[in-house]
Order: sequence, then structure tokens, then C-alpha cells
Amino acid sequence: MRKFSDSCGTKIPPELEAGIQEAARFIAAYDQFLVVSHLSPDGDAIGSTLAMAGILKALKKSYR
Repeated sequence: MRKFSDSCGTKIPPELEAGIQEAARFIAAYDQFLVVSHLSPDGDAIGSTLAMAGILKALKKSYR
């Protein structure tokens, strides 16, 4: 799997790179996801939820 820092041209700390790689492996391993937020979501929570739905849609994964 390609490193995130290689594809974006930005220097990423190794511990953050490891977390990104772990998330990518998890998403690649499964086909169905439940995307949720916390109670009384603020703008950041709504934006993150919509972004994750967009990523899953682009990867042709099933999500609710």
C-alpha cells in the first residue's frame, strides 16, 4: 500500500502515517459501514460524517 505522504507530497509524522495506513486497511477489508456522529453534532461532526460518506461512496462501499 502506498504511503499517504508519497501521494500528497507532504511530510507526515510516522505515527500519523501508521494511523492513516491502518484506516485504509480497515476500509479496504470491509464492504459495509455505519457512519455516525455524536449527539447534538456541531459543524465539524457533520462535515466529518459527510466527508466519510463521500469517501465510502467513491470507493463503492455500502454505508448508512
